[in-house]
Amino acid sequence: MMFDNFKRCSFLLAGVLAVTGCSTTQPTPQNTAVPSAEFSLKVPRYGHAAVADDSHIYVLGGSNKHGLVSSIEIIDPKTNETTLLTDMLIPRRYFSAVWDGKESIYIFGGVSDSRYVTEKTVEVFNTRTHKVTQVTDMPMPRRFVSATRIDDVVYLTGGTAPASKTPTHGDRLNWQYETSALNTAYNLNDDSWIRLKNLPAAYDTRTVELNGEVCAVGGYNDVQAWSKVACYNVQKDRWHFLTDLPDVTSAHSIVNYQGDIYSFGDYETLTRTLKYDSTDQTWSPTNLPYIGRRHTAAVVFNDSIYVIGGNTGSRGPFLDTVQVFDMAVE
Repeated sequence: MMFDNFKRCSFLLAGVLAVTGCSTTQPTPQNTAVPSAEFSLKVPRYGHAAVADDSHIYVLGGSNKHGLVSSIEIIDPKTNETTLLTDMLIPRRYFSAVWDGKESIYIFGGVSDSRYVTEKTVEVFNTRTHKVTQVTDMPMPRRFVSATRIDDVVYLTGGTAPASKTPTHGDRLNWQYETSALNTAYNLNDDSWIRLKNLPAAYDTRTVELNGEVCAVGGYNDVQAWSKVACYNVQKDRWHFLTDLPDVTSAHSIVNYQGDIYSFGDYETLTRTLKYDSTDQTWSPTNLPYIGRRHTAAVVFNDSIYVIGGNTGSRGPFLDTVQVFDMAVE
């Protein structure tokens, strides 16, 4: 994903083209679902995270015109009503979060309200008690880091990290960032960290579980956007490539629905929606009536995909709408 201060180039790195993976022509769009609902959050936000458990959807942090957000909004998918919990988290954006499969949501990375430095604190929100605790800090914190849980391990991939800092006004610091190829893992059972095999290149990306692997789909490398799809085999500590996206894509959100990957939005082409058919191993556009935006968060709940919040430009508007696509309706 790319942050909203830079112009994206639309060409690929020459070095990346030499790596494996092939582009595909775009087949006829697939009309796979219709919107079943659209409703609003209580707080507009972009650069946030969203997590679904067995009963609710949790929308965490982010940013809007007032600055970084510290609240959590809980969506009841039965009624689409929301409950707002204020002043819950360290205000942060461009981070990731995962549900542990029980009653806790783990929050990793991003930039915080402390002079927009990379946030190392890992917060844990208990969905039953609504209490927030902390565990061992991220040893290598990044913004735009993407987190995916497989069993009891959370894989944190890519992102950008501070390269240097220089004084500006007073005691404020101007942080310079560079993209990272880091791939690390956090063990939920023993609160430990381990470093794994790096991404094939340094960039921020969006990851999702697919067939027991962590797949990094598209992204941005501080110069240009990415069309590569690299998957990490957690058993062999090895990366391999799937079919390229039809076009370079960043500032998007992705989900796995019934074994296929769906991607929503792009930094420049806000209305782009794509589907990866894991059987045919091809990407194609969809006819989902997606209202264009970037820096959203997306989750699957039952047979619906929720695409939440986002923005349409660096200065807004910052959105509070939730788009729901009923994937069971064809």
